[in-house]
Amino acid sequence: MHVVLTCNFSPWSPYSGGGQRSTHSIAVHLARRGHRVDVVYTRPPWEIVNAPRGLPYRVTWAALPARHSAAGLWLRNVSALSVRRAVSRLLGPDTVVHANGEEGAALCRLRQRHPFPLVLTPRYPRYPERQLSAPAGRGPTLAHLVLQDKYAALAWVLRDADRVFPTSRSSAEEIARRFALSPERMTVVPNGVAPAFFAAAPARREERAILFLGRLEHSKGVLTLIDALCQLPSDVTCTFVGRGAAETELRRRSQASNLAARVELVPWSTQEELAERLARAAVVCLPSLEESFGNAVAEAMACGAPVVSTLSGSVPELIRHRETGYLVPPSDAWALTRELDWVLGHPEEARRAGEAARREVTKRYRWEGVVSQYEPWYERLLRGDTPRSGPPANDAVAEAPPLVGQGVMS
Repeated sequence: MHVVLTCNFSPWSPYSGGGQRSTHSIAVHLARRGHRVDVVYTRPPWEIVNAPRGLPYRVTWAALPARHSAAGLWLRNVSALSVRRAVSRLLGPDTVVHANGEEGAALCRLRQRHPFPLVLTPRYPRYPERQLSAPAGRGPTLAHLVLQDKYAALAWVLRDADRVFPTSRSSAEEIARRFALSPERMTVVPNGVAPAFFAAAPARREERAILFLGRLEHSKGVLTLIDALCQLPSDVTCTFVGRGAAETELRRRSQASNLAARVELVPWSTQEELAERLARAAVVCLPSLEESFGNAVAEAMACGAPVVSTLSGSVPELIRHRETGYLVPPSDAWALTRELDWVLGHPEEARRAGEAARREVTKRYRWEGVVSQYEPWYERLLRGDTPRSGPPANDAVAEAPPLVGQGVMS
């Protein structure tokens, strides 16, 4: 089987995140399972992005119309045209195309000339508060791509995909609501966790040390964490590992709150370095305001770290409060302070929650098992069986516990 994956940006671009890393992991594990794999990433033509040597799949670069890779690019949708050209050169009789976002918006035009199975994994944590749909027609024009936002561009892929694979139940519900997409066209397949996090050796956990990892963005709750740190005892420190648009504000807020001596900012690290930090942290705090899956949450759980996160998006599907981690309402600095203080003051209970989290993530979120859930759909579509309906759910993600709101603090 030949699988072509598409994704805006790449894991090695100046701007990247969980979607790019997940696309890479899917490609790696499909190749290891004996499939021929190509990935079409995008970058500005003059931007140098070096993919590592020895990848088990082939990389093709499509043009991204921008000065450099960054969030919020105005002409980002136009990359769909160069992605379509790149995919057209890779097609064969046994090819399945797996898009991971709006970069696949123009593929429907290509399918009219060269039919091939198309599947989609939508990766946005939140969608606009409006109904979104693609109009009838052959596919988006250049004007459509320029004038519409990335969510409207994504609607074209959702309209034409043979199967849609949200990464969580909460994401599936949001997509069904915002795009009027039948739940029967979707199958939940979560992201996986890289082997480096399962391989992390248990270590003596640092006392009174909080760790955050991920993009330094407002949506990741980094400023809420700073506000909580202000209210915690003066011997509690916090290390932020990552980069992002909120870094300047994070530094300014730390200085203004006299937290400079207690806050450390570390550039993004390798998976092995991150795993070592996760294995040592007294508590990992990831107070996101939105998540479509929660890669960093799952990675921390795989290392056996006690995790404090929020009742937002898909996180309650990963964490059971006071069993495999700790949950607070999003954007609530006071609730976050109280939960962090409790976890730091109860290291034995926190250790047990971390161990339970590691067991659960090991069972459910290894990439080998995740990728094996795509293969039957690929094979079915290649046989010409192109159902637009089917069972809306599967066992890929555990049933989410009820959202208990403020009662989570009890």
